[in-house]
Amino acid sequence: MFLALMSLIGCEFPGTSCTLMFVPSTLTIDATRETWEGEVVVDIEDIDGELMVCTLLAEEVKAMCDDNGSSISIAGDTLTLSMWNHTPDWVRVDFSVDGTEPESVELLPDYDEYEPNGSGCGVSRTATVTVAL
Repeated sequence: MFLALMSLIGCEFPGTSCTLMFVPSTLTIDATRETWEGEVVVDIEDIDGELMVCTLLAEEVKAMCDDNGSSISIAGDTLTLSMWNHTPDWVRVDFSVDGTEPESVELLPDYDEYEPNGSGCGVSRTATVTVAL
């Protein structure tokens, strides 16, 4: 019973003290360009195919992506894509503004790994990548 309970809360080893804090893995992409005026569509693909699409209408400064967890926002010349619970080892990102031909970048994020709920209680990954378009 004890081992079953420990496995339900995410601990790998009996006697390990885990917190139950939910800390998702994240990838943040900050993309800069001269202007982001108009509708912005960002198509994100990992090694397995399309991961998500994010659309920011011309009058918006922040919107949710179609995976219902990630978001896209603009501040000045920087567009920030916050991928929540998605940490691909390789990702291609296509940025299109007002229907123009997409500008594509391929990224190999360098993740930091940590155990927010205690040793042996699961690993979270986080990375921030900056690209200039």
